[in-house]
Amino acid sequence: MFVGCSEKNNSFTIESVDIEAQIQSDGAIQVTELHHYKLNASGSSISRSLPENAKDFVAFLAPNEENAQISTDKLQELEVERDDHKYNITTNIQDDSMRILYSYHIIGAITKYKDVSDLSYSFFTDNEQDMNNVTISLYTPSEQISNETYFFFQTANQSAIEKKEGGIHYQYAFVEASESYNFRLIFPATELSERPIDLNRNGKNSLLISASSLEWRYDNINPNFNRAIPFLIIGFMLIIIIGICL
Repeated sequence: MFVGCSEKNNSFTIESVDIEAQIQSDGAIQVTELHHYKLNASGSSISRSLPENAKDFVAFLAPNEENAQISTDKLQELEVERDDHKYNITTNIQDDSMRILYSYHIIGAITKYKDVSDLSYSFFTDNEQDMNNVTISLYTPSEQISNETYFFFQTANQSAIEKKEGGIHYQYAFVEASESYNFRLIFPATELSERPIDLNRNGKNSLLISASSLEWRYDNINPNFNRAIPFLIIGFMLIIIIGICL
């Protein structure tokens, strides 16, 4: 079986995705993604598209079972062919479902100020396929969520978050293809002990104001505006009718 595609593919579905992102002290982010694929036809083609700042991409064939304890040391590494930002994977699995573990680094996504570090990112910017049951876990270098750690959604698709086990966790029942689902994470600059300062000024206050206002706008203004559209149309029609009558 060859795993690779350029547009939405109906020969398979993504049943679940578990993403773990560990921020390292130098600002790089180690990401592992476990994708469970249900194959609807033989010869199904699948790929993972990532932005240019994703490096060191590796794919492994994972145990095809729920809640398996996975260590990459014991997994079969799969052949990967890169085509620009797309990674195509080859496997000979003939089952109707399979799990693939992706591993890669994100470089240059974090800006370090004197007081805080700022991560704005989306794991789905180049997503070409619908995903079901997506779980995302984010960990800062200290793996401790302090009172100085702030998380914001920068999308209208906002989920409940949990702060536990040293990380920030949230879920989506469904991620539509081509949707980005951006987020922003602001945490103490001291956690990036091996990363030099990018901007030699304090950034916390301005970043928090910007991120919180954007999150509020996505959560409130857009849906409220959409609900108000019918009333606006009626109002304009009344103005026109009154103008004609006068």
